[in-house]
Amino acid sequence: MTDNLTNNRVSVLKALVGSHNYNLNTPESDKDYKLFVLPTYDDLYERKDYSVSVESSEEDIVVYDIRKLSSLFFKANVNYIEVLYSKELEILLPKEHPNYNDVKAIIDRREEICKMNMPYLFYACKGMYFNKRKMMSNNGKDHVESLGYAPKHAMGAYRIMDFLVRYKHFIEMNMEHPFHLAINYFEDKDKEELLNIRRGIYSLDQIDAILEAKYKRTLAACEEYYSTQKPNEELLEWVTEKLKKIVKDNI
Repeated sequence: MTDNLTNNRVSVLKALVGSHNYNLNTPESDKDYKLFVLPTYDDLYERKDYSVSVESSEEDIVVYDIRKLSSLFFKANVNYIEVLYSKELEILLPKEHPNYNDVKAIIDRREEICKMNMPYLFYACKGMYFNKRKMMSNNGKDHVESLGYAPKHAMGAYRIMDFLVRYKHFIEMNMEHPFHLAINYFEDKDKEELLNIRRGIYSLDQIDAILEAKYKRTLAACEEYYSTQKPNEELLEWVTEKLKKIVKDNI
């Protein structure tokens, strides 16, 4: 399946993402994966970024050109940074491959990468919140007619605001791997509240009030903290150079 998915491009990195990676999966949850591949000579010549997605009854996989990683990390979209803290993170190159250690070096600096652009992280999360609010109201496949909204996306909106609060808290507590702690929910009241939202126990008016209150509390608690931190452009350059080396060595 992988060869068909990548069109025979070399697979470098595969990561479980989404609800299974946050301990928020339900029996209905598919497993979601991101797979990063090396570009071919034709991709480079034609300036093309290969991307494809495949859905099945058991798992969904999205394939990306590995060159996109540096910009995705710097733009600080949590959905891509979480790759570095996946429960199922696989370097797919053999250990004897000359670039195995280059890939590992990027993963080894994952906590620095998570903090590489904190202002972007804050505003990316805000954007994701509003996107989830919009998806919550659309009549898509996750819409529940009796509720008038999609509980899955309501949970997503709440979770992304909660992430900002938790991440700031764990950093300030000097906890090891605060990003990992912030995206993971264990058996506590925070997890139960998110799963209650996912189960659709609230009316539309109730969930609107819950989400609006969460959004306002998060901005009050977090906006200054995130927005005043300086992006680490030296780290961006380092990641970019590592990825360039990996690609160049495999042309």
